[in-house]
Amino acid sequence: MANARILIILLSILFVACDTVEQATPAVNTPTPTQIPLTSNPPTHIPGALVVDPSVELGAISPYILGSNYGPWIAVPVDMLPAAYDSKVTAIRFPGGAWGDRNDLKPYHIDPFMEFTEEVGAIPTITVRLREGDPQQAADLVRYVNIENDHGVVYWTIGNEPTLFADELRAVGRADDYDTEQFNKEWRDFALAMKEVDPSIKLLGPEIHQFSHNANANPKDSSGRDWMTEFLKANGV
Repeated sequence: MANARILIILLSILFVACDTVEQATPAVNTPTPTQIPLTSNPPTHIPGALVVDPSVELGAISPYILGSNYGPWIAVPVDMLPAAYDSKVTAIRFPGGAWGDRNDLKPYHIDPFMEFTEEVGAIPTITVRLREGDPQQAADLVRYVNIENDHGVVYWTIGNEPTLFADELRAVGRADDYDTEQFNKEWRDFALAMKEVDPSIKLLGPEIHQFSHNANANPKDSSGRDWMTEFLKANGV
């Protein structure tokens, strides 16, 4: 009987403790997101709200916006090709990303790409290798694409995100400090060699990894020079 009374007392203490913990735990107030009703007259008084009014026409959308990266490191599966051809993508950057600065483009890369852009109906843009590449190599690629095969690729870029080259080189044990001065000189050397082969091409750049309205947040080299500003001074014509 004594054991039963002890058991009842212990259970009572346990229930009281559990009840105390539950009462001590504050309720979590989950904020309710602002609800923007979908009406013919969208509200404009909500600070920070992004409102799209489909009844207002601001102008034609540039075909260069509806683009995509594409390259040997990625491929559309055969069964998805019809969807890709019907995607309405209007500009394709090849080979998008860092792949192009780590590999040399060969004819067996270019030829299928050109066929693909024709099927999609997209404007092709080709990036030549800058890191560990050279102007002659870039000029030879322009020659193969536009002179020997008459593909008529107008838009070309030189390198991908040179703003990150220094970090990448240090990561593999090289102490090279790739800065705006080196990039701007190399970019112009490449550009002149490529334009000598085909003066009709248009060069885009710089392909830096970030740029915004906030100058303080934009990429700077080791000397604090703004990559975009220095590029425009040297190559902006």
